[in-house]
Amino acid sequence: MIDTGSLIVAIVYAGIMSRAKGHNFLSHRTGLDVAKGIAFLPLFLLAISILHAPLLETLFESNKLILSMAGTVALLALLEDR
Repeated sequence: MIDTGSLIVAIVYAGIMSRAKGHNFLSHRTGLDVAKGIAFLPLFLLAISILHAPLLETLFESNKLILSMAGTVALLALLEDR
C-alpha cells in the first residue's frame, strides 16, 4: 500500500512540477522530480508515526527500495550546500 501510494504521489508531483516549470513531461527533469516525489509519503508517514505506532511497523514492512530512496533523498537534502 505504501509502495503504490509513493509511486502515485511521485507521478502526481512530477506532473505538477512539469506544468509549473513549463518543461516536457517526458524529460530528464521529470525523472528527477519522480525521485524527489517518491520520498514524500514515506517521510511524511515517518514524521507522523509518533501519533500511531502501528504506522511505523507498516512503514518498515513496506518495500525496502522505496524506504531507501526516501532516506537517500532526505540525506542529500540535508547535505545540500547552498
